[in-house]
Amino acid sequence: MFQKMNLHQIRYLIEHRLLPNFFYTEKEAFIGMLLNDKESLYKMADSVFRQEKVKNPYSSEQFVVESGKIDEETFMVKLTYPEPEEEPLCYCSYLFFDSSFQYPFFFTLEKGYNQPSDQVMVCAWTPNSHLNYGQCSRKDNAAFLRCLENYQNQKKENQKKENQKKENQKKGRIR
Repeated sequence: MFQKMNLHQIRYLIEHRLLPNFFYTEKEAFIGMLLNDKESLYKMADSVFRQEKVKNPYSSEQFVVESGKIDEETFMVKLTYPEPEEEPLCYCSYLFFDSSFQYPFFFTLEKGYNQPSDQVMVCAWTPNSHLNYGQCSRKDNAAFLRCLENYQNQKKENQKKENQKKENQKKGRIR
């Protein structure tokens, strides 16, 4: 028999499992849904609460979707959640991607264990793992800027690997 999930487990499932999975598997469709229906984030969360037969203590106003264009090839969607009650629940997530969705990246700003309220843990989910970029201030967009810097570094690293792979393929054909 399955045990009913509690509030913490439901939020963790949504913030750390469902949303990153939808982002990496559905990409454009997922972003389109979030941007076309600003309450879709709340509706997704609410459906998990209903499925688990747990009263949803949050309102739709506590789930906010914002978007922005960083440069000609970099876009961002920010998902803001209700204030986290405990670690490692999230304050928000930053979803970075390029126009072709070749370089998607899902960051989470998490409440840390015994951490001052003006600090967050900057983390990320890849399709296969969880990454921890350490503690950062919540003030002056410092956490957003840390996410953006990490995204740009990761994108450059991936592009470099792709270029090396193409070069190696060319060399293999020439021989």
